[in-house]
Amino acid sequence: MYYDWTGLAVGNRITLAKHYSAGTMSLQPTPLMTVSLTTLANLDEPAALVQPQIEYSVRENFDVRLGLQVNNGGTQSEYGAVDNLIYGVIAWYF
Repeated sequence: MYYDWTGLAVGNRITLAKHYSAGTMSLQPTPLMTVSLTTLANLDEPAALVQPQIEYSVRENFDVRLGLQVNNGGTQSEYGAVDNLIYGVIAWYF
């Protein structure tokens, strides 16, 4: 499938495909912890992104997030062209 990667990079497009499906669910096992799972699927081809995340409130104005982004699809697909990643966020509010 042909994608306009240049158009996306320069801001002429906001998505590559036309049909997507997305879903998010979250659970709060404790008042200080939130666990979530987000999925985004490109319905124009068999490609998807799955993103589990855990967030913990260390203090009233200090949160820590750790997540994983798992992409699947062929090497020329929207999500298959991107490597999987692990990310962390430290958020301090003032």
